[in-house]
Amino acid sequence: MSLYRTYEQRYMESAFQKFPKNKNIIIDGIDKITNTYYKSFSIIKLKKKFNRNKKLFDFLLDSYNKCIVVKDHEEIYEEIEELNELDKLKKSDNEIYHMDSYSYQFDKNKYRCWVYKKEILEYIDICIYKMTAINKAINLHNINVGITLAFLRNND
Repeated sequence: MSLYRTYEQRYMESAFQKFPKNKNIIIDGIDKITNTYYKSFSIIKLKKKFNRNKKLFDFLLDSYNKCIVVKDHEEIYEEIEELNELDKLKKSDNEIYHMDSYSYQFDKNKYRCWVYKKEILEYIDICIYKMTAINKAINLHNINVGITLAFLRNND
């Protein structure tokens, strides 16, 4: 296995350690997230945040396309069965992204070395949601600057 592939698997493990925390962002609503970003970050920081989310989005999309099919009676299938996650496997069309030796904690004292295709898709949706909110926050900053400049010019 090449070094690049190992980096991908490590990056996936790192990303999915944060995934459960990110799941709640959509519940908050895009306007609330946009306002939080607008109040908390400058345009420069928002652009950096956008670029990080775009990088994660591109990686997840690439990983989504690299998912492998899990067949009955394979070792990984048996591990999934032991964790009572066959329904998650079915919802993912029996496809997973396998991380070989890398694993992440997805529940208390439960670890796994794969990510379901459906989970990757959910994370992609979160990235799109965040990038949309970041763009809206940048637009609010730009509008605010434009209005301020118009008032300054009006005072001359």
